[in-house]
Amino acid sequence: MSDLVAVLPKNALEEIHVTRTVFKGKRYVDIRVFYKPSDGSEPRPTKKGVCLAVEDLGDLLKVLGKVNQEGKPGAKGKAA
Repeated sequence: MSDLVAVLPKNALEEIHVTRTVFKGKRYVDIRVFYKPSDGSEPRPTKKGVCLAVEDLGDLLKVLGKVNQEGKPGAKGKAA
């Protein structure tokens, strides 16, 4: 079972799909780059991406929050 959560544009030829899925009873979030074929058919997945267990998302969100804060004007420090 997969549930598409969001589609984010990356560039003219690619987009990022965020999907919730369950595999062997465990919940995951898959963040993957899809490309748009030149024939106009549905976007297709690439190998570029990451699949994380839902319980690991907290750690990722902490790191991304830190990176986001450091990217703001006047911020000091480096990402871990």
